[in-house]
Amino acid sequence: MIEGEKTIREEAKQFYEWKIAQSSNNQAIEDFHAIKRRLHDFYSPESKAIFLDEIQTLITSNMQ
Repeated sequence: MIEGEKTIREEAKQFYEWKIAQSSNNQAIEDFHAIKRRLHDFYSPESKAIFLDEIQTLITSNMQ
């Protein structure tokens, strides 16, 4: 586990609950752009990958 992974995953969960879980299917493009903008807050590729991994996990879990 890289330093700060738990924090990054928690931030991803908060972002998911704030933006993605509340949006409708017709806002998918805006959600994608919001994720892209949020990734600017993370510097390393590893941090960005952790954030995206958690978002993917939450979306997949919600779809099942």
